[in-house]
Amino acid sequence: MRIDDLANEIAAAMSEYTNEVEEAIPQIVDSTADALVKEIRAAAPKRTGKYAKGWTPRQLGGCARSKEGYAKLVCNPKRYSIAHLLEYGHAKRSGGRVSGKPHIRPACDKLLPEFERKIEEAVKR
Repeated sequence: MRIDDLANEIAAAMSEYTNEVEEAIPQIVDSTADALVKEIRAAAPKRTGKYAKGWTPRQLGGCARSKEGYAKLVCNPKRYSIAHLLEYGHAKRSGGRVSGKPHIRPACDKLLPEFERKIEEAVKR
């Protein structure tokens, strides 16, 4: 075997590995973002239900694959201004405080270790 053939074989193997990882990561990100939305919706305060229903995953960037990578943002685009108030609590107009109802952080803490494990498995394959 010539050295040029060896270099070509290594390049082909690396290209195949890169393609496999590039295909696996968006699926993992999508499934984790969907699971995070479900967790937040389930734990969110539900006076009218609009706040809980508003949580959604959004694509970051113009395309699915870019040089920055593949990313999703889980957000509440219509009621974003009250998320921190409901999560951490707030002062009342007449004095006193309303206690927070943590629903975002616990969902993230629950799903992040699993997300990291899945990414590591995809890279190690």
